[in-house]
Amino acid sequence: MKYKDNKDVEVLDPSDNRYKDDNYFKREQEYRDISEHHNTIRYHYGCGCPFGCFSSIFISIVLSIILTFLLNWIF
Repeated sequence: MKYKDNKDVEVLDPSDNRYKDDNYFKREQEYRDISEHHNTIRYHYGCGCPFGCFSSIFISIVLSIILTFLLNWIF
């Protein structure tokens, strides 16, 4: 009932879509219990690299130097 002054109280039939029985509220409680115990693990690696931004840039520079050295040595 929305308003205290409303004298036309509407009674819902069990066949009405708005009617919620005890099973509805039990399912809601079970769902809340399950979702409260669900843990989510999130990993954050800086800029999306598994080693972080600085180390990935450092590894890229080192690999570039090694590759340049090998190409100059071969040719």
